[in-house]
Amino acid sequence: MAAAVLLVSGCEGLGEDNPSTDARASDNPWAKPVSPPAFMTNAARSTLAVMGEQGIRRIVLASTQGAGDDWAHLNPLMRAFIRGSNLKTGFADHDGVDRTVRASGTDWTLARAVALSDRTAGCPVRAAERGTDKPGMRINRADFAGFLLEAVEKEAWIRQAPLVWNARAADPDLHLLTETERLASRRGDRPERR
Repeated sequence: MAAAVLLVSGCEGLGEDNPSTDARASDNPWAKPVSPPAFMTNAARSTLAVMGEQGIRRIVLASTQGAGDDWAHLNPLMRAFIRGSNLKTGFADHDGVDRTVRASGTDWTLARAVALSDRTAGCPVRAAERGTDKPGMRINRADFAGFLLEAVEKEAWIRQAPLVWNARAADPDLHLLTETERLASRRGDRPERR
């Protein structure tokens, strides 16, 4: 299956070690943006145009919680903080990506990561539409990348924008379920999810 996974619209500088994907004056996520204001939106438009020329319908994009229709679900203090900081440019760009992709007519997925971290990969990954499950606080980058690829491979989350997070490894049922899934995927099996 031909598909595009667009990482340029990754997660905006929220949380531990979470640099935004738009260029900044320094590595600090609160630093002044130096990339064009609609960098991610323009990249999404260009990608969608090439996809149309090539007949590719599937696109999975890395996004962030609080983008698009998820904005209203952010804590009011966080929204005020974003509006008063350099992060507002990145969030406006994420909103542009969200609108562009939803209007594209493609089989899109906007995977909205909670705060990214550099912690060790391999914790259970959870995803849910906003309001159907309480999200965790963060997801490590490797597990998030794995979620993006799995969404393409399994043709999952089409025309949806799930929040994605690492579940707490302290829950033995989640850990065992994940280990079972990993072993099964190595054999090519697809275990049932509980």
